[in-house]
Amino acid sequence: MTTATRPAITIALAALLPLLCSCSRPGQEVLGHWKTAQGMILDVERNGDNFLVTFSGGNRTTMVYREGVLTPAGGGESITYLPGKDALLRPGLPGLVPEAQYQRVR
Repeated sequence: MTTATRPAITIALAALLPLLCSCSRPGQEVLGHWKTAQGMILDVERNGDNFLVTFSGGNRTTMVYREGVLTPAGGGESITYLPGKDALLRPGLPGLVPEAQYQRVR
């Protein structure tokens, strides 16, 4: 390699680096702050390979993300990502907890 080609290669690699680093990990789409029309809050953050979900009132649970669904690591109520609406859907429990759809807070 000549000294004349080194700067060109360096520039090309520098241009490609952001593209290589911008590949998202599974679950990137559910990260963030979410809110229902009724004001219930949901925060989702990455915790290693899992996700830490904090609900209104401060309850926190570790969840696993697979194929658009956040599932509690110890079992329980799942949360589904709705890509067409950029929303999260938490099913309700009849007579106990109503269904909730969370919209991303930007």
